[in-house]
Amino acid sequence: MNKLKILSFIIISSLSVKLFAADFKVRIFSQSNIKSTIITSLVGKYIINGNDNSIGGIEKSENVTITIEKNKLRIKKGNEDLGLFNTLEIAGDGLKNIFKIKPSNQDLHERIYDDDIDISIEKGFLKIINNVDIEHYVAGVVQSEILGSCDSLEFFKIQAIISRTYAINNMMKHYKEGFNLCDDVHCQVYKSRCNNFQILMATTLTAGDVIVDKNKRMISAAFCSNSGGETINSEELWSIPTTYLKAVVDTFSNGMRNSSWEKKMPAREWLNYLKDTYNYPVGDTLMHRKAFDFDQSTRKIYFHDSIPLKNIRKDLELKSAFFSVKKDGDYVILKGKGYGHGVGLSQEGAIKMVRYRFTANQIIKFYYKDVDIVNYEVIKKID
Repeated sequence: MNKLKILSFIIISSLSVKLFAADFKVRIFSQSNIKSTIITSLVGKYIINGNDNSIGGIEKSENVTITIEKNKLRIKKGNEDLGLFNTLEIAGDGLKNIFKIKPSNQDLHERIYDDDIDISIEKGFLKIINNVDIEHYVAGVVQSEILGSCDSLEFFKIQAIISRTYAINNMMKHYKEGFNLCDDVHCQVYKSRCNNFQILMATTLTAGDVIVDKNKRMISAAFCSNSGGETINSEELWSIPTTYLKAVVDTFSNGMRNSSWEKKMPAREWLNYLKDTYNYPVGDTLMHRKAFDFDQSTRKIYFHDSIPLKNIRKDLELKSAFFSVKKDGDYVILKGKGYGHGVGLSQEGAIKMVRYRFTANQIIKFYYKDVDIVNYEVIKKID
């Protein structure tokens, strides 16, 4: 990339927040019970507010320690005790602010995030919320979820658009709990700010872009690791029909890392599982034979018209519900395709499409039917 392109990216990056200003409240360390933490300013100055009143600040490289004491928040800056409070807000005082947070729990690593942080107490533990610009959040999600699977700018653009669509479409998911989203798989994995140049550029180039259906409503942008060569209709898996999550033949996913798998188990164990879990008639000669003869060359919903394949996948912790069954001596072989639920975009299929020079928009429209990519500001005007 030449110097002019890099300069253009830096200018665009600095403006993207202004063009699409929206802060999200994301609960971080949402699955951990934390009693104490240290917060350090890495970039910029931070103003500290306790119970909505200014109580000081920290400059670059300075830190504060926050602990729970008498069901209140004790905050100290070095040897200086700043007091006890019900709530704390550590807000950036500049155009760019980055902080590091290190809980006292030995099993938790330090993390680095953009923008601001709010802290309160919930059920005797710290409730830590990152007030973050949506584009900073999107870049952090893309890095947390898929960095290492591909290094293509076009693929990162796809993931940024999907992540942003999900975030805005689900911004009320934790509203009653005082924040928008959590940092775990319940919402989207968000373990740090983004420091990857390609992902930052992809996020900037798609700033504000979301996927909408033919009625200009944001979609539920479901995706899986690998479709196994064929995606599935949403209503066949979740009983929720949509106009855009429709089955497609996906040859792009074939031959990729997660395109096939195999599980071997004792035949008696397989029969006992079917009988004990689903009352399968293993004593019936025909049904006994059929238990070892199940072909799924194309996707099906049920195992021999009776047992949901998605249930078998969950019970046996299989990579997908797209598998066939054959007997091999005293064992049964479950030979499967794909990885994940199989609805919507296949990440590995998208990676191959990128290699074949398809654009992000073309790939999105291949996996999601009758959709458009528009800027969120357009939707706001319609609403």
